[in-house]
Amino acid sequence: MAKILLVSVMQSLLHAGEIKIAKSLPDAATLVSELQDFRANISESGYASFGARSGKHDDLVLAVAIAAWWLTRAPHGTWAVERLW
Repeated sequence: MAKILLVSVMQSLLHAGEIKIAKSLPDAATLVSELQDFRANISESGYASFGARSGKHDDLVLAVAIAAWWLTRAPHGTWAVERLW
């Protein structure tokens, strides 16, 4: 799966207010920090790359992005989590 797909899903959900980070989560501050350090870079040849700034991490961002991408793939545009309740 292309990282651009993961990033676009995350951007869409964050801008729509669909993703909220509970302050009570053990790694909430780390996730917020990683989101702030996450960047898109476009090379002179037009190649796009995505990731944390040099020396920073993006593991939590990508983990949440993969989960968000998976949940948005639910049939008929419904969230997979809603089917669990």
